Amino acid sequence: MQVPTLEKDWGTGMLVVNILLPGVGTLVAGIKSERNTTMVIGVLQFLLAFVIVGWIWSIYWGWLIYKKAQEGYLPGV
Repeated sequence: MQVPTLEKDWGTGMLVVNILLPGVGTLVAGIKSERNTTMVIGVLQFLLAFVIVGWIWSIYWGWLIYKKAQEGYLPGV
């Protein structure tokens, strides 16, 4: 699983966005990190949010993005 690495503030923001708008935080993280698979995951989370599965998946990914951002951001990685 390739979770994008973002700056600390972005990681926190993407967690909040994923809680409020399922999949959007993951999609933005994918765009910011230029990872196509993360963008697809964000779209799938958004589309599946109405059956709750996408929303839970989105919160989980938001948490992973947040944790990875807290571990440390290395520019260019």
